[in-house]
Amino acid sequence: MVSDHDQEAPPPADGPAASPGDSPAYDSADDGTEQTQPVTFGRHSAPDSAAEGTPDRAPESASWMPPAVQPPPGQWAPPAPRPFPAYGQPSPPPPPTSRVPGWLWPVVCVVALVVGVIGGAFGGALVARLTDDTPGLVSGGLDDVDTVTEAPLPADNGSVAAVAQELIPSTVQISAEFEGQRGAATGSGFVLDRQGHIITNNHVVADAAQNDGPIEIVDQEGNRYRAEVVGRSPVYDLAVLFAKDARGLRPASLGASRALHVGDGVVAIGSPLGLSSTVTAGIVSALDRPVTTGDSGNQSSYINAVQTDAAINPGNSGGPLVDLRGRVVGVNSAIATTGGIAAGEAGNIGVGFAIPIDKAMQVANQLRAR
Repeated sequence: MVSDHDQEAPPPADGPAASPGDSPAYDSADDGTEQTQPVTFGRHSAPDSAAEGTPDRAPESASWMPPAVQPPPGQWAPPAPRPFPAYGQPSPPPPPTSRVPGWLWPVVCVVALVVGVIGGAFGGALVARLTDDTPGLVSGGLDDVDTVTEAPLPADNGSVAAVAQELIPSTVQISAEFEGQRGAATGSGFVLDRQGHIITNNHVVADAAQNDGPIEIVDQEGNRYRAEVVGRSPVYDLAVLFAKDARGLRPASLGASRALHVGDGVVAIGSPLGLSSTVTAGIVSALDRPVTTGDSGNQSSYINAVQTDAAINPGNSGGPLVDLRGRVVGVNSAIATTGGIAAGEAGNIGVGFAIPIDKAMQVANQLRAR
């Protein structure tokens, strides 16, 4: 017995039987309208564009990038976006960064410090060399001496007696012998340091130095010490002596002549006319007074002297001019007379001149270094 489902369908009248995989075709409807074949989309079907070779989706290994937007001509274009990595792929590594080792910075700092110190020392030496205006002398310094710069008296001191008490032990009388004449030239000086160096005028010791005559210094108590000339400058009328046995003498405190003002009180100490430990007082009458110094062969040379009305007489030459705080501010060198400027050869008329201690120390440094 054969059921209706087992019966074979009769073939169409106008064509062969359709294959099982084909979609059924539709003819025009009985009402005259055309039937459209339905289109299905799936894994094995594609839209019309598939027929032209366009794949239905991008490969899985590609990176997605948003579509670029083209700006109108003449307008700013944004930068192209960076592509995002595809799903499942690692992000690109960050760009390498340079790093300075930690030990390098201390080394750089130390090197810079050393270079700065060396440059500063070289520059200071060069400036000192260029600003040296002393002719015929070698620049140098009293590096191995022990000088004193502290003021022994307070700023409000007005006592000449206190100044004398402080400075007389540091002031010496100088006796120079030449041509067999003992004491042929006398003058004054003051103790520069604890090593036994003495500052005085050149004209006090010039004849003895040229004739190899003996030079002696005499302290406050009358003790005598042999001295030798370390150096002298006829141009600036200065000389430096050295008495090796006078190391126990008290050094004088050194001040600054550039700090003086006209009218300041000053004290002159020395051995006028051979009278040791003589004190005279006055004021600063003028500053930077140009006067000639030295002997007649050096009349073209002059110094900007400290002028004072403190009594200065022959024998005061080379002694200290001191302020009221007990600091040496000048080296007594010359006096004015009715006939002109004399290096301590005429009597006092109330116009004396002292070499500023700033210039005296500059020359003494150079004399000591020769």
